[in-house]
Amino acid sequence: MALDAELEEALRVYLDASPNGSIYPHGGKGRVRARYGAAADRVLARVEEFLHPLTEIPDAWAGEAYVRAGELAEQRARERNPDLPPLLAKAIGNYVSFWVWHG
Repeated sequence: MALDAELEEALRVYLDASPNGSIYPHGGKGRVRARYGAAADRVLARVEEFLHPLTEIPDAWAGEAYVRAGELAEQRARERNPDLPPLLAKAIGNYVSFWVWHG
């Protein structure tokens, strides 16, 4: 899926990405609904379609530490989406790291 301005902004809202790549993993759907109103379902579908293949945790990563899993997810995000801003690649890595840590 190609990254456009709407999707890039929606990812920032969903992940609550800060300027240093920190994220707030809870409440992403609520933040998108508040920001996009009537268009929220369509925007959420785009966000989830984009994130799912990037945040899926392969069995090969099962033994990895949460930090390493985040690094692998960030690398995968950059490889699959060369136009992805570094901040969002970092945020996606942090998102995966959080869910590996918290199961």
